[in-house]
Amino acid sequence: MAAEPAEPVDHGWRADESSGRTPRQRLFSQLWGAIVVLEPAEQDAAVDHLLSWAGQSLTPPPERLPVDAEQFAALACHPLVTIGNHTLDHASLPDLQHEQQRPQVISGHRRVQELTGRSSDRFSYPFGRYAEPTRAVLQELGIAMACTSVPEPAVAGDDPLALPRLHATAMDGDQFARWLREEHRLLR
Repeated sequence: MAAEPAEPVDHGWRADESSGRTPRQRLFSQLWGAIVVLEPAEQDAAVDHLLSWAGQSLTPPPERLPVDAEQFAALACHPLVTIGNHTLDHASLPDLQHEQQRPQVISGHRRVQELTGRSSDRFSYPFGRYAEPTRAVLQELGIAMACTSVPEPAVAGDDPLALPRLHATAMDGDQFARWLREEHRLLR
């Protein structure tokens, strides 16, 4: 019995935007929807279980390892890089009670400050998802700008605590420039 041909990879599809067009995308979307609402330790356990079930290694490949404190500090010093907060455990904020959101945001903010030696006024909502109570915590911390995952270019007049952002994947420099110019009219 011949194996079915693999589905072509759709680099433009995102699980947080649609349930998917192919069976593989729909399955991924269902799994993502079930995992994103779990506590961080439960998310890790669920992903580890899926990896084990699929016969995949639980150890990330060397090119996917997180940076260490020294690498993080070097990155933070780069003149073209601004480091922002993303919560302590990458928890989905709308799925937490308000009293759980606050420590996630504040602890993440403090950790970034410890690693960079300075306070940050940038924030990205985990999974691009946010809840109104989080905004008060961001304002209290002096956060001037926060990003969702709404896939649009930011324009003047956008809410600075709910900015959209573009997600570029699998592109070289020329493709990236063409994408910005032709798809979003951001380059001339």
